[in-house]
Amino acid sequence: MRLNCSLIAVGILVTLTILVTSDDQNGNFKKVVCIIHEKSFFTNYSCSSKPINRYKTVVTMIGQLSKRLDNMMLHHQMHKKFNVIYRPFLVNVTEDFCQKFVNKAKSPYLNILMNIGQKYTNLNHTCPYEGWLIIKNMELDLSSLRLLLPEGEYRYDLEPIVDIDNKPTIVFSIQAFFEIGGLWRKKN
Repeated sequence: MRLNCSLIAVGILVTLTILVTSDDQNGNFKKVVCIIHEKSFFTNYSCSSKPINRYKTVVTMIGQLSKRLDNMMLHHQMHKKFNVIYRPFLVNVTEDFCQKFVNKAKSPYLNILMNIGQKYTNLNHTCPYEGWLIIKNMELDLSSLRLLLPEGEYRYDLEPIVDIDNKPTIVFSIQAFFEIGGLWRKKN
């Protein structure tokens, strides 16, 4: 659960990092889907999105790790919806999450992600991770970002990868669905 929460937090942070946009562009979470592949890593977890109003939805992910997490890679990929199908768009990378705090220059996506989401999470130190991993009431605020994305529907996938018996294993998956512009554009 804790690993799930950390990874979910990181996924959301990466999503916020990637969704860098100008001040006149707005976005909103539509839903978040979390799937635990290795249940032995968590004693309990929750993953939810809650609409606050028409223009704002917050995401909360909380998990309790049952195993110590010493090393973790993060695979993140963004998709844009074309017609009815989500297709890969802009980002498809795997980065060493534990090295992010040791060498900031080596993980640009994680740097942006952590800078944006720091106030929502407790994932702000080097590995190992133990106990509770928390992302609470995270909003999709694009106003502080600088990359303009086209209006549309997007899906951001995050998969934490750890070594289990010397074999890379995906512990859980997070899919964050969000929209930029359109219905979610705030009125002036």
